[in-house]
Amino acid sequence: MAHEDYFNAHFFDMAVDNPTDVRFYLHHALRAGEALEIGAGTGRLAIPIAEQGIPVWCIEPSEAMLAACLVKIMQKPQVHPYITVVPGAAADFDLERQFRLIYAHGIHTHILTDDQHRSLLDNIARHLKSDGVFIFDMLNLDPSTWTEQPITLYKQQCIGEITYRTLFGREMTGKDTCRYITVYETTYPDGFTERVREQTRGRFLTREQMLSFLSDAGFVVEQEYAGSDFSPYNGGDRIIMQVRVRR
Repeated sequence: MAHEDYFNAHFFDMAVDNPTDVRFYLHHALRAGEALEIGAGTGRLAIPIAEQGIPVWCIEPSEAMLAACLVKIMQKPQVHPYITVVPGAAADFDLERQFRLIYAHGIHTHILTDDQHRSLLDNIARHLKSDGVFIFDMLNLDPSTWTEQPITLYKQQCIGEITYRTLFGREMTGKDTCRYITVYETTYPDGFTERVREQTRGRFLTREQMLSFLSDAGFVVEQEYAGSDFSPYNGGDRIIMQVRVRR
């Protein structure tokens, strides 16, 4: 397990903390009665679903994220009958079962090629029940904003006498590809600051491109939201799509 991967999992819940996301996916899981999360991370969304007695399966490729997720699950014995954590990649996992709800939060920017998008959607379609839905979010940035961004502070939190900071930046590596830079800082009471720098590759995608991938994979769009507050999409940088396989 890479040192950087450990810090990514260690800081994740502090850097990404949006209660409306949890309520949004929980609402849909309650309606479906079961769920599969792709890219479950530390279980930020899946564990609250399991706490409601809803069976949820979690696919996650990162060993560090899986370990952090399992630590949280072990502290909540009441969810043990309802949550199943499986290592695997989004495009080629095979659970030999289907679900009424599959959701993925924050993964599409890390899918780098058209073929990877097609493989992901084909695999999701195979795992959806005939009445199932797939819900995911994506960034829909105007191509004019596909530019480099300096590393800036995203979130800071003090726990006791130690301060934790997460900083984000972006370097362009191509017309629609980039390198995301995350810096994790831990400042101790004596003033010493430990820094870990992580880099991940990303790709920008427009709404029109995504709609084309969905159509090719046999999906139809049922609903588009502007965010996890259920507001309808009327243009903007973020979209949450609810889609169903065309039967």
